[in-house]
Amino acid sequence: MCGGTRPHLDDIRNIPKYEQIIELIELCWNGDAEKRPTMQEIISNINNLYPILDVEEPNLSLKIPIKNEVNRLIDEDMNAIQKDEWKKITLEELIWYGGFGDVYKALWKTEKGPKIIAVKRYRYHYSINSEKLKIYSLQLKHEHIQKLYCLSFDDNNRPIELKEYADCGTLDSAVHDCTVNIVNNAYEMFSLMWMFHCAKGLKFLHEQTIIRREITTRSLLLFNNYQTLKISLSEAVMTEGASIMLGNFIYMAPEIMGGMQYTRKCDIYSFGIILWEVMSRKKPFNDKDSLPQLFRQIEGLRPNVNDVVDIQNWDEIKILITKCWDANPQNRPSIKEVLAIMEKYSFY
Repeated sequence: MCGGTRPHLDDIRNIPKYEQIIELIELCWNGDAEKRPTMQEIISNINNLYPILDVEEPNLSLKIPIKNEVNRLIDEDMNAIQKDEWKKITLEELIWYGGFGDVYKALWKTEKGPKIIAVKRYRYHYSINSEKLKIYSLQLKHEHIQKLYCLSFDDNNRPIELKEYADCGTLDSAVHDCTVNIVNNAYEMFSLMWMFHCAKGLKFLHEQTIIRREITTRSLLLFNNYQTLKISLSEAVMTEGASIMLGNFIYMAPEIMGGMQYTRKCDIYSFGIILWEVMSRKKPFNDKDSLPQLFRQIEGLRPNVNDVVDIQNWDEIKILITKCWDANPQNRPSIKEVLAIMEKYSFY
């Protein structure tokens, strides 16, 4: 913000409990940094205002798992905790700024020579536990899950992840950036192949009883001259049962907004929204002017399924999309059913 200007608070007066939210916003952008609330105070306020969100408070006491707790989680491709690896990393450009941490392109000095990787550097409040390590270790075993080389800690004891670098960027950039000529020249073929790869990766996760949650076009990464899509795993991954609302509500299953627990069918809903986005090359609900208004209505809203590009046997894809984003989770297909349909349209 320049000078003392701020956005118009009138834009959010239609949301529930807007007076308390406005008060919190004004505290956050106070000109005196010392008078701004802490992150824990913000989370506590939001949790009190909207208990249905079940916001998880950060664990500020970081625990590093002791060696014998993680030995079972180590396989031939990954030594789970390698505290010294941070010293071998040179951070380069910032790729993504996120709520839990930042992602950088980095150079990693290994025994086999320098290697370009992606490094995710978490905030101070993020902790690594044995369940998270177990989930992370599984990703090394599938061709459509981004590889994690190891976990480490920086000089300030902040967790970092050393990951495979996506040399072709995110699915979001490939879908919406018209300068990506290799994609534009054969977009239909690429788009169906990407979604086939996404379904294969999700099938693998669901077979491990893992839910990706927060699947968006930004969490799907492209490699190998745009010919391979991989799912990135982040702090959002979990096993079934939790009800903590997390992520971009545009891709979020409506039952989560209603306070229900996450299941694998939540990932299926997100897949349906992304399939529509990839085939239409439009942002979901981008025609809506007011995000607060969209948040209140989104449980009953869906994109226009007829916006997609013309492809052979389009009717089957159209039916699949509408089934995936059905309001009733029980009516959504399993990932095996999704994969069986997408496989028909994959060129690789």
